[in-house]
Amino acid sequence: MAKVDHISVFATAPANSSAPDSITLAGNDVWVAYTNGADSTGLSGSSTIVEYDRSGHVEDTYQIAGYVDGLKFNMVTHEIWALQNQDGNSTLTVINPAEHSVTLPSSYANPSSTRGYDDVVFTHGKVFESYTNPVNNGDPTLVQVTTGNDPDGATLHT
Repeated sequence: MAKVDHISVFATAPANSSAPDSITLAGNDVWVAYTNGADSTGLSGSSTIVEYDRSGHVEDTYQIAGYVDGLKFNMVTHEIWALQNQDGNSTLTVINPAEHSVTLPSSYANPSSTRGYDDVVFTHGKVFESYTNPVNNGDPTLVQVTTGNDPDGATLHT
C-alpha cells in the first residue's frame, strides 16, 4: 500500500485565478484549468489555463470563455483540449502550445442547455468523451467524437 509522507505546494495560481479543476500532463509541462467562479453552463465568466514547467514556474496562460472542466493533452496532435461548460451549452477549445494559439470554440452538433461534456480520452486513434447529467440518474454516457481528433472551430459530431 502506498503511503503519503510529504505534501507541498507545487505552484501558485496567477493573480485573479481561483478554483483549480482539471490537470493534464504534456511532455515536461503540467497544465491546470482554473475555473474562476465561471458558470458551468457557460452563461458567464471565463477560465484561466496555465502551463507550468515541472518546477512550478508559469510558462504561459490562456483565457477561455466558460467553465473549463475537462483538460487533456492529445498525444497525436500535441494540442491541449479544453472542454467547457459541462452542465450545458458545451463547447471545445483547442490550444496549440507550439504556436501559443487558441481555436475558436467548437460547438456540438446536438447541443443541450442542461447536459454537457466534461472529460475526454484519446485511444487507438479515436476520441471518446463523457456526457454529464444523464437523463436516468446514475447512467453515465460515453460518446465517440466522429469528426476526428483535430477540430478547428467546426461542429463536433458524436
